[in-house]
Amino acid sequence: AGGVGCEIWTAKRSGGQWTTPTKITLFKDSTITVAHPTLSTDGERLFFVSDAPGGFGGKDIWVAEKTDEGWSVPENMGADINTAGNEMFPFYRNDSTFYFASDGHAGLGGLDIFKAKKDSTGQWQVYNMLTPINSNGDDFGIAFENDAERGYFSSNRNQSKYYDRIYSFELPELVYAV
Repeated sequence: AGGVGCEIWTAKRSGGQWTTPTKITLFKDSTITVAHPTLSTDGERLFFVSDAPGGFGGKDIWVAEKTDEGWSVPENMGADINTAGNEMFPFYRNDSTFYFASDGHAGLGGLDIFKAKKDSTGQWQVYNMLTPINSNGDDFGIAFENDAERGYFSSNRNQSKYYDRIYSFELPELVYAV
């Protein structure tokens, strides 16, 4: 590729072998960067980050629907999720809870991880994950182990600039005795 930026590619694994990767085209303009893909559980929606025109500023999170020809024209996820800052590293869990990192929503410093759920009117309600998930450094890239309340995220807390580490987390199951 002759341009500068990121692209999203796909390959399938069958019988222990990978197919030849193919580029996913989401915008007609090949100079638009797309990155950080995540799929809905059923594979019908692709969430990704882009600097495409028509956003709210910085990098925004967009979504495209699967079609017979590939993917629909992407739609910006809107002002509930996106800000004039950067929204990145989406993760859609169980088709009901959306996680992402942002430096545009009010946070503890740098990128923070946010959790969003739709309310009864279909609007996203966005919540900062607070400590110990977030810190005054950059916290991003959360992922969960299936349906468990444990997983991983990246952070540069207590590190030199641009030095990221992977952290694990677990919400222990509460046992009550009556």
